[in-house]
Parts: sequence; structure tokens; C-alpha cells
Amino acid sequence: MNSLPIKWFQGTSLIDYPGRVASIVFVGGCNFRCRFCYNRDLISADTVPDIDAEEILRELKHRRGFIDGVVITGGEPTLNHGIIDFLCAVKRIGVDVKIDTNGSNPETLEWIIEERLAEYAAMDYKAPLRKLDSVIGAKGMAERVHASAMLLIHRATCRYEFRTTVHPSLHDPFDIDEMAEELHGAAAYHLQQFHPVDSLDSSLLSVPAYGPDFFRAVSHRISDRFPVFSIRNLPDFQMNEPPSSDTETELAPKFINHCADR
Repeated sequence: MNSLPIKWFQGTSLIDYPGRVASIVFVGGCNFRCRFCYNRDLISADTVPDIDAEEILRELKHRRGFIDGVVITGGEPTLNHGIIDFLCAVKRIGVDVKIDTNGSNPETLEWIIEERLAEYAAMDYKAPLRKLDSVIGAKGMAERVHASAMLLIHRATCRYEFRTTVHPSLHDPFDIDEMAEELHGAAAYHLQQFHPVDSLDSSLLSVPAYGPDFFRAVSHRISDRFPVFSIRNLPDFQMNEPPSSDTETELAPKFINHCADR
């Protein structure tokens, strides 16, 4: 088996794989430098010592019967050639696989889809393509990210979703609408509230996150474009509640009315 820089292992999660009790395998190394990233120790493949992949596979076999899924996340798992061998080994154990990706490696993603090595793919759609470089801290990725998105939308044989972590310093309401247009035809799209934890760009921590009314207004604008749509990381959020009349709400109707004329 080709080596895979596995850094962390979480035995049980009830939230990371929809509909499954899952273990999580964290792979080191990422080609993005997203300003809101909170897994900074996984950006480099050398920061944290590797865990032997065979040890992880033995643990997954031991847990089979209690878990029914494995999440492969990072970092960016598709960067390493060892991912294919590892996925094949996991499939032989007999548990479903969910893979998280930033979409920067459409060739490997295509291989995973065509060989049916995952039952679920979750792609982080960081920003509209025109401003992607500034959000991810890397250049020249828009075409590759777009290719991965189209691959999932038009050719995926597995369940999939797109998700965007939203922050006022990185996204405005028009960006959300633009991303919804770029993801036209997608089966599932989720907006995620930014949580002020140890982000790569510490300046983001001092900027108040968008509140419920912002997400409610945006949801009313784009939710009907997707068979599955939700707001995550916002406790007790009710999408169908009317927005309150505060400053944030005053912006939202302007956004909706402006976009209706586009």
C-alpha cells in the first residue's frame, strides 16, 4: 500500500457522516491556505507525526459492527497518491466511505467516483470562482475547482454535497447568490456559520459573524434552487421565520430585489 500521511483518528462521530455512525481519518497536507481554516496542524504533511495506515485499518476492522461509515478528511486527502489504496482497503472492510475535498484535484476525484470508492463526497466550495484565490490563499485553482464541481453535479454516482463556510470579511450577500448560480443543478448545498475558533487568519475572530437574519434572507433567495439546502452551525435556526427589522435585515431585501432584476 502506498503511504498516506494520516495524522489523527477519531473513533466515533455522530455528525460528520449524515445517516451514519462513523470514524474519522484525518490526512495531512493541503494546497489551500484558507483564512478561516481551523486545522492549521494539517496544512503541512510534516507538522504532526504519521499514524501507520495499517494500524488504522485494524482499528476500523475492530469497530466494524459499531460504526457503519468512515470519513476521510484533512487537510486535502486527494493530494496524496496513497488515498486510492487506502480507500480500496477500507472498502474491503465493508463500511461506507465519505470523503471531504476542496475540489482542487478533479483527476483523483474522478477516479474515486468512477471506481465507486466512496458512497458520499462533500466538497467545500470556498467562494465564487472570481474571488477564489483571495479566500483560499492560493492561485490558479478556479478552473480545477470548477471541474470538480461539474464532475459531482453531472457524473456523481454517489451522494454528494457542497458546503460553504460564510464570514463577513470573505463573503457578501451577492457572493452567496453567485455561488448558487455556479452550482446550478447540484443536489445539495449547505451554508455554514463561521465559528470563531483558532482560524489561520486571526483577524477574522474579531469580526462579528453573520446572524440569523442574514442567513434567513439568503435562504429565501436561493433555497429553492437545490433539492436539499440547509444552514449549519446556527442553533435553533428556523429558515421560514420572517426576518426581524434590524440593520442586517435592511440589507437583505435590497439584495433580494437587486438579484431579482439581474
